[in-house]
Amino acid sequence: MLAGMAATSQTARVNAWASVNIRLAQDVPYLWTDRSVLGIAAKAYVKNWQTFQSPTGHAVLQPNQAVLFFTSTWR
Repeated sequence: MLAGMAATSQTARVNAWASVNIRLAQDVPYLWTDRSVLGIAAKAYVKNWQTFQSPTGHAVLQPNQAVLFFTSTWR
């Protein structure tokens, strides 16, 4: 990547970034760069679904990148 950013000619830049592309294809065969659209709904009697308690008892933000924890949810 450094070689690609430092290249002064178009040919050198293309070759350097092609090398990066080959290495990424070998090491990281799947890379998602889109975002998840997530929606959650609950009835009024469902409690504590917006926050998650960590094992130490601290509040953790939720939902976080489409990862949901319902271990502390109750009715």
